[in-house]
Amino acid sequence: AASHSFIKAKLNDCIANHALCAAAAGSGFLPTRILEILPHKTRVSPAAVRLVNGRQVTGMYATLSHCWGRAPICRLLTTNHGDFERGVDLTTLPTTFRQTVGVAYFLGIPCIWIDLLCIVQNSATDWEAESAAIAKVYGQALVNIAAASSSDSRGGLFFDRDPDAVQPFTVYTPGSGTLGEGWYTWKDDSRWSRLGQEPLHRRGWVLQERPLSPRTIHFAKSEIFWHCLRMWAANQSRPGFRTVQRTRTPLALLDRSTTTPTSGRRRPKC
Repeated sequence: AASHSFIKAKLNDCIANHALCAAAAGSGFLPTRILEILPHKTRVSPAAVRLVNGRQVTGMYATLSHCWGRAPICRLLTTNHGDFERGVDLTTLPTTFRQTVGVAYFLGIPCIWIDLLCIVQNSATDWEAESAAIAKVYGQALVNIAAASSSDSRGGLFFDRDPDAVQPFTVYTPGSGTLGEGWYTWKDDSRWSRLGQEPLHRRGWVLQERPLSPRTIHFAKSEIFWHCLRMWAANQSRPGFRTVQRTRTPLALLDRSTTTPTSGRRRPKC
């Protein structure tokens, strides 16, 4: 699919050519717990995830930024911890989690970190310890996957997107006011600002996750956006139009040497 080719090309280009991004991520750090992606035995696709201790695995990992919703339907608890350690079939996970695992697998990333599945949600002690490490978890990930348009874990990453809805178009004007006669290309750049109005960006924790992540893939209803320390890009733009711009967001200019947040996350009521 075009969307998959887009994100893979952007990630590979960033890894190969963006020294600033490479310096910010991938130091060999792994979170306390991580979900190892288990491949299918007979086809090229992921089949399950298994919760493992970060010291048991090596390599890269991805993170997920998502909306929990009012009542999370899938989370790690003291009562099901053993089930996750034995392995959980992807078909039992909600859509956003399942598709996130699929994207990570496609990108060749062996592990994924999802807060609801890697922090014991009914343990205040675990929450206290793990929330203090959130900055490092997101900051050291190879890439962050953002479910921008989903209000809970059932919304998913992929939607029926209309490429023509976001394309520049050319119009002719005979000349009036400040415009002279001729052809003009009109481009709607407001889609970049509309991304900030998606459900995910109304979630307070994203203000922490987004600037800490050196690379983020935003899955929105209109299109898929790539954001790293060097550029923004959108996958629905046709060749011939300048679609990449250097980021100007103040969030990207924050001191990335921070290893601990100024204040830990507050544990929601379980």
